[in-house]
Amino acid sequence: MRLLVYGLQNSGATLFTLFAGQRPGSLVIPDLWTMYCAPRIDGPADACVKATVTTAFPLARHQERFRPDRTILVVRRPEDNYASLRRKRFRHHDGTMEEKFERADALYAEPGPFDAVLRFEDFVADPAAAATMLERLGWSLPEEAARFPRTLHRMEQDLWRAAPALYDAIEWGTGNARVAPLAGLQLTRSENPEARAFASRHAPALAEAYRSDPPAGPAAVETFDATQSEADFFRSEMHAGRLAGLFNDALSDGALDDARILLDDLRALAPDSSVYWTAALRFDEGTSGAGHAARDLGRRLAVSGDPKLQLVLAAHHLRRRELDAARRLVEAALSAEPASLEGRLLAARLDLASGNAIGAEGHARAALAAEPRSIQANLCLADALAKLGRTEEAEETYRFCLALSPDLRPARRGLAALNSGAGKEAAPGPEQKRGRLAPPPDQKG
Repeated sequence: MRLLVYGLQNSGATLFTLFAGQRPGSLVIPDLWTMYCAPRIDGPADACVKATVTTAFPLARHQERFRPDRTILVVRRPEDNYASLRRKRFRHHDGTMEEKFERADALYAEPGPFDAVLRFEDFVADPAAAATMLERLGWSLPEEAARFPRTLHRMEQDLWRAAPALYDAIEWGTGNARVAPLAGLQLTRSENPEARAFASRHAPALAEAYRSDPPAGPAAVETFDATQSEADFFRSEMHAGRLAGLFNDALSDGALDDARILLDDLRALAPDSSVYWTAALRFDEGTSGAGHAARDLGRRLAVSGDPKLQLVLAAHHLRRRELDAARRLVEAALSAEPASLEGRLLAARLDLASGNAIGAEGHARAALAAEPRSIQANLCLADALAKLGRTEEAEETYRFCLALSPDLRPARRGLAALNSGAGKEAAPGPEQKRGRLAPPPDQKG
């Protein structure tokens, strides 16, 4: 069976797709990127794809390519959808945010192409009813589906093994969804006048439907400060990113005077950000500096204890092989934010540097539970498996890294080391057969 889930960005459609993906053995694409059309997936396995409302691909095109047996529209109260999406950089990808809301509203008003329309709030309040709806459509789920026992990492690995050609054709992710039992999920309800005005103008049918039939269940009321314009917000955030890129280029080219000027600009723009402190530490490292940045950041952390900045300083110590100092900072950051992807990833790298491959495997798998497509977490896992002598698992994971990033040199080196140690040439993986990958280089590469 083929199931297509369709919805706006930040509508909750990805989380619902992950819920549907609890169907054992199903192939799941939780959040197809907006610049792609839903793919054709051949083979006997059930498949579920979430596609996004855009102006680039109409629903009919997704249906023509994917050939779903059932199509579900997921909607969310438009004020809340807007409040969640308004500051996302991708909000205008493949159509303006306004155009996409208008298109979704028109589909909701005339839902003929859909086998079911599901309100995200109703799904969260009563996942059992959503499971019953899916079962009526022919897509049954296990009783424990609302606890998400089938992890993101397991879904990704099942898809990789069954349909490796997809990795050469499209891109996808897990959206903003953070998988946790639905029983603990609390929604927010926006009561901001700006959100109400946007919904009335660009999603009138949805707005009226939600006013007439408000969702059941608790919701935290959310307001947002509209004193800083959206343009100013994005200008400052994107400018910091561009400055950091220019700084890295200047430092790599040895243009230290230019790098110093750019670093000063970054400090003036975002003095408390991880972007600035990462650049400052890199500058000290690249110029054999006296360690002023590390000392300054250490003093700041003694007051603030910011977990993100703790990880920035920990990465600096790890690059300098100061493992004890790095470990103290990583442990402090993970104590404050146990689910931090960056923290788990840095802990894995630290364990690898310390020779603790078992610990590295555990931290890498914890990172992959949250983000199965993290290249660095997969690479850490592959390195740990190789050190543990689990050659076949390591080889498969290195090849998965190369499917995500074909030019990833550490993965190529890892494969070369495995082949050299085994005294044989590895069989070409599916990504090599498609011409994406050259044979692994020798160890000198």
